Amino acid sequence: IVAVILFRKQIVFSKHALRFQDVFSQIFAISVLSFIAGVSWLLIDFFVKRFVLELSGEGSNGIVQSVAKVTDLYPNLALAWLAMHLFPLLGEKKEDTTFVAATVERTMSVAMTIIIPIIIVLFAFRGLILEIIYKEEFVQASLYFGAMLITGIPKVFTWVIGIALLPIGMKRVWFYSTMIYTLLYAGVAIIGVSTELSFYAIPLALVISLTVQSGYVLGEFKKRGIMFSKQFYEQLMLFCIVMALFSVSLFYEYIQFAVIPFFVFFLARYNLLKEIKEKITAVVLGSSNEQKSNSK
Repeated sequence: IVAVILFRKQIVFSKHALRFQDVFSQIFAISVLSFIAGVSWLLIDFFVKRFVLELSGEGSNGIVQSVAKVTDLYPNLALAWLAMHLFPLLGEKKEDTTFVAATVERTMSVAMTIIIPIIIVLFAFRGLILEIIYKEEFVQASLYFGAMLITGIPKVFTWVIGIALLPIGMKRVWFYSTMIYTLLYAGVAIIGVSTELSFYAIPLALVISLTVQSGYVLGEFKKRGIMFSKQFYEQLMLFCIVMALFSVSLFYEYIQFAVIPFFVFFLARYNLLKEIKEKITAVVLGSSNEQKSNSK
């Protein structure tokens, strides 16, 4: 209701707006693929957690479930804008491979600028966070919590390049990559949980499956003629270094502070703070100008 009131001057109703035939087939195809991929992931995730319960008991399953609630949430909160940002930009110029590559690269940089500081804070205070969210008994899960937080970096990387597939018409590649991720995750997790790794096989399975999925998607981009710059692969190497530092920090906590200089270098090297500041300023000025025009 509020949106209709605010945009009442821009909204124009016509018979043409009610014609769905042109877009129905495209929406239906994406919906079916999304439904199959989503149901497959839910079933596999349920089966893996049930497997942990059977093999390791209620205590281990409680740790897996409680940590999953947090680690599934923070990337979604940080990247809620991703689909809205990429779909109109790439959909309009999907045939321009140079534009597609540049847009994905810059979106990746901004996404990592958002997600890495969140991981740094959650990682540094993971014991306290578990105690606040749950209770003191869950502090023992801080090591597993840290391992799951690390998976946020490849997860966000894969999400950016994966979501970009849909607006440029690579629906089948998106579906195949999702199924590769789901099946590989299931295989590695189930085999790993049965070994001495126990439930720590889950973050390992996530990293392996996300890495393979990313490699497949990047290969398909290359086949399509979408070539990323040297800078993109430099950033990818930097993300791998940050992941490695976080991994070592699981056993030697003081190493986590080494991530901060790498992140500062990342911001300075690719001029990201300036770009974010400019975008925030543009949004603020745009809102104030709109209010002035409405008042007139």
